[in-house]
Amino acid sequence: MLKRACDANHCGVPTDSSKGMCPHHWRMVPLDVQRRIYAAARKFTTSAERLSSVEFLEAWADAVEFVAMQEGRLTRNAYRNLANWTKRRALTTAAPSLKKTGQSGDGLSLRSSITRPQIPKAPL
Repeated sequence: MLKRACDANHCGVPTDSSKGMCPHHWRMVPLDVQRRIYAAARKFTTSAERLSSVEFLEAWADAVEFVAMQEGRLTRNAYRNLANWTKRRALTTAAPSLKKTGQSGDGLSLRSSITRPQIPKAPL
């Protein structure tokens, strides 16, 4: 049953509700990204659960962005925005003790783990 449009940017081809992209765009997605999407989707039974999974959202965002790059279009997409929002929400709803220390449970800082290199000062 055709219920939705293809998720590729600027594609309005009607697509089955269980699929995310029309066959033309889905064939453009690399196999490893397709496998990540399928693996993440199999972990959940409902679309609501999938859409709250950062793993699923990031895999789908990678697919949309890859197709957009192949077509020379902007890579912005709702899946990437939703994945980032879900990550931020998970950090803000962390246990109070973790918020106070500024650390998540896995030892990573809530801020970016990328640090700027220290540039030595020149001697005077």
